[in-house]
Amino acid sequence: MNFAWGVADSGSNIFAECIAGFQFTSVTIPFAIYFFGQSMFVTAGTMTTSTLGDEPLGFIIFYAVLMVWCVFAFCLFWFTFDMIEDVDPEGILRKEIMSQRADDM
Repeated sequence: MNFAWGVADSGSNIFAECIAGFQFTSVTIPFAIYFFGQSMFVTAGTMTTSTLGDEPLGFIIFYAVLMVWCVFAFCLFWFTFDMIEDVDPEGILRKEIMSQRADDM
C-alpha cells in the first residue's frame, strides 16, 4: 500500500506542479484547487481503505478502480484542455503570463 500511495502521490504532484500549474495566469488558483482536491480525495481514500479489512482482494479492487479513475482524469485533461504551447506556438501568451507573474511577486 505504501508503494502505491507513493507512486500516486508523486505522480499527482509532478502533474500539478510541472504541467497544470504553469498553464494559468494566476499563481495561486491552480494550486489552491489542487490542494483542496488532494485533501478531499485523501480523506475519502483513507475512509474507504479503512473499511476494506484484511482481505487482499479488496485492496486489489480498490487500486484497480483508483487506476481507472486516474486514467480517466488524465484523459479528461489531455483531450479537453488546450495547452498554452498548442494554442500559442510563437510564445507570446507565455511571455505575457510570465511577465504578469513577475509583476505579482
